[in-house]
Order: sequence, then structure tokens, then C-alpha cells
Amino acid sequence: MMSEQKKTSFRDYIASNAIPILIEVVFILSCLIVPSSYLIYTNALFYFLLLVYFLISKDLNLKEWFRSFKSGRKYWIQVLLTFL
Repeated sequence: MMSEQKKTSFRDYIASNAIPILIEVVFILSCLIVPSSYLIYTNALFYFLLLVYFLISKDLNLKEWFRSFKSGRKYWIQVLLTFL
């Protein structure tokens, strides 16, 4: 059985990620419903909606990301470590 603390943290996790999860569920359903010739548009819309959500929720800071990208070596070391 789950402890009360784990239940609370799971609920908090779901509550804080409800919108991205909902966007993903709608995307998956749209892939099953929309004709295959339009899948590129649903895919683009999915990523656009996620980008907008993360920008509004301030989980993604584009200025910081671009600064990290411009720093060159430091940025690319992080990218390489991610792939490894």
C-alpha cells in the first residue's frame, strides 16, 4: 500500500502536470482520428501548445536557454552528456 505522503506527492504531480497530460491525450486521440495526410499539422500543433504552456507557466526561460546556447562549449558538453 502507498503511504499517505506518496499519495499526496502523486496527486501534486498529476495536478501540476494536468494540462500537458491533457494536451498529450488529445494529441494521441487526434492521431487516431485525423487522416494521415494531416498528421504533420497535429504534430506541429502539439509541440506549439506545449511550448506555449511552458512559456506561460515559466517552466521554460528562452533568454536563459539562448544564453546557454551562446556560451558554446558549456552548452554542447551538456548536450553530449544527454546523449550518452
